[in-house]
Amino acid sequence: QEIWQRFPLTFELAIMGLTLSLLIAIPVGILSALKQNSWVDYLFRSVSVAGLALPSFWLATMLILGLTIWFGWTPPLGYVSFSQNPWINIQQLFLPALVIGYHNAAIIARMTRSAMLEVLREDYVRTAWAKGLNLRSILTVHALRNAMLPILTLAGIELGHLLGGTVVMETIFTLPGIGR
Repeated sequence: QEIWQRFPLTFELAIMGLTLSLLIAIPVGILSALKQNSWVDYLFRSVSVAGLALPSFWLATMLILGLTIWFGWTPPLGYVSFSQNPWINIQQLFLPALVIGYHNAAIIARMTRSAMLEVLREDYVRTAWAKGLNLRSILTVHALRNAMLPILTLAGIELGHLLGGTVVMETIFTLPGIGR
């Protein structure tokens, strides 16, 4: 009974973190693949490696500390469910979801870059370029559609990790999820 009371918060945090990571990672991976070996690619890859290297608990602590010192803002304590007040709920879960999502975005961005580089070298993409199709249609119709399979597979695996890995974020941000 205790688990079923606390599971919706953990699930909501995991879904929000995964959504943020996909919203960040897919455009970053696409741009990194399109601008391969340029300063944009190196910047995005460096940020991705930092996302993999920095521990989430340290990043969350530094985020709270930085926001408190520089802006005088502290994350809201307590918890309001989505059904009571959706706006306050989203405000409460945004920072922990962002910290969780940053690590996952690093993983998914690297996979997106690799999948897009592989697909952009295929013959049907070269044929689309030769036909004179614009970049947007080549990316959306030909490349991204075929590159999404490994990305979505990885996102599903990461959702499983997120459901078990939100314990630390729930503790740091004092959220009453399964980790408590």
